Amino acid sequence: MREVAPDIVHLNGLDFPLHARLLSTLPPPVVVQDHASNAARPRLGRLRRWGHAHAAAALFTAEAQAEPFRAARQLPARALIFAVPESSSGFETGDRAEARVRTGVRGDPAILWVGRLDANKDPFTAIHAFRLAREHLPGAELWCVHGTDALLPALERSLAEDPALASHVHLLGRVPHAQVEQLCRACDFLLATSHREGSGYALIEALACGLPPVVSDIAPFRALIGNLAESRFVAPGDAPAFAEGLVSLAREANDQRRAAVRRHFDAHLAFPVVGRRLVEIYQSVIARSARA
Repeated sequence: MREVAPDIVHLNGLDFPLHARLLSTLPPPVVVQDHASNAARPRLGRLRRWGHAHAAAALFTAEAQAEPFRAARQLPARALIFAVPESSSGFETGDRAEARVRTGVRGDPAILWVGRLDANKDPFTAIHAFRLAREHLPGAELWCVHGTDALLPALERSLAEDPALASHVHLLGRVPHAQVEQLCRACDFLLATSHREGSGYALIEALACGLPPVVSDIAPFRALIGNLAESRFVAPGDAPAFAEGLVSLAREANDQRRAAVRRHFDAHLAFPVVGRRLVEIYQSVIARSARA
């Protein structure tokens, strides 16, 4: 740090209070960025209060995500709060028919779910919503990409009790990252049932591919999607409402909506946009530090 003499320090994560404290002893202002941290961790909370005491700013996907950290005094009252996506994606839109050949995806519509099989990502709500949606969309198929599999045995038992549904739910497990892009191109909707997120990389990647989303109504998803008409927000855990969102989007199908989703991505979430936003934030923090 002393050798490089930067104008500002960007520390990725709120879970490194020792690093934050040490870096704050040097002249450049320090900004910390949330990556799905949890304010409800008392032991780490005390360390955060100490480590972040001199942080100049904190970055979140949505400003509202800072509130629990402020309330727990894990961020100093004087720290500036900024909203900026955690990252972007290099995924692109592509030919749906070609992607279906490459992936074997089928369905009218084909619905994509991506996440860990845990309580927060809530795959059971996704399965229940899909079951209800199929009453109105009999050709629908659900394709699930999942990493950690804590709930996999319970999910498999649940599907085994309903063989008719199970034949339309495809548990793909972990796939190469490039395959996720092809799945986004091949499917018609993204279904995201998370209760909490730092940002939502699967959502960002889906939007990059022009995939209309039906997602939990949580602050980071709101920040990423904004007022995009080709989307639906649903209270976490509300399977009937998720089903209604899927059905309503399916009934409003048109040839231009993928292009509209991609335009939203280019305008608000592409790497150059996120980069410009970060530069604005850095300049603001540096200017405030200079005045102080």
